[in-house]
Amino acid sequence: MMMRAAQLMFALAREGSPHVRTEYLKGIYHFGFSYFDLSFAKDAFANFYRSFEYFVTQRILKLRKLSNEKKQIVAAMKQIGLNDSIIEMFSSEIYPLRGGQVMHAQNDQTEIEWEHVAKTKLLADVMMHELYKPIWEKHSNNDGMN
Repeated sequence: MMMRAAQLMFALAREGSPHVRTEYLKGIYHFGFSYFDLSFAKDAFANFYRSFEYFVTQRILKLRKLSNEKKQIVAAMKQIGLNDSIIEMFSSEIYPLRGGQVMHAQNDQTEIEWEHVAKTKLLADVMMHELYKPIWEKHSNNDGMN
């Protein structure tokens, strides 16, 4: 587990798009951070979601923009082999928070729970793992590591 985290940070350091790196690292910074009565859960959620959405859009689907976000993201999740429970969690919990409470301020805002942040980070991690895995395997094979 520790090796995978180190590999992820190595891949992020070499990432060509600073957007991915900065959003993900800001999410890590905001994760669990509170100051008096200020919670940064919504910030961390948004950071991880933007990182996740970037990976799905530009790296998995190889698009510049999604035309039907939820449908295309679910298709990408199926494409990489995620199980139905993760796809259902995204569809029923994460996507509605992103669409209705976090990114649009017209509605009354609901509190983002740290559990939602962790689940969104998990989604970003899964997408990054899928894309960076060939790089890790190449370096592991070249270094004689397993």
